Amino acid sequence: MSDETTVRHGMTDERWEYLMQPFEGDENVMLTAKEVDNGWHWCYSWDSLLIHVEDVEFEHCKCDFMKRFRKENTNEN
Repeated sequence: MSDETTVRHGMTDERWEYLMQPFEGDENVMLTAKEVDNGWHWCYSWDSLLIHVEDVEFEHCKCDFMKRFRKENTNEN
């Protein structure tokens, strides 16, 4: 057995699994401000799947509040 923790985009697999559990009034099942600033959100375009801006699913994300992460908004021309 390995004690290694997989971290993806600043989030551990354990944290991702915890956040993806059904919400039953547990206030801890919320993203932190740091996680949101890091590019994580529950995507309405993906039936509330927890995705990161570097995930393939983000290409089809239409969540307005995530527009700051889109490639077309990162170029300063």
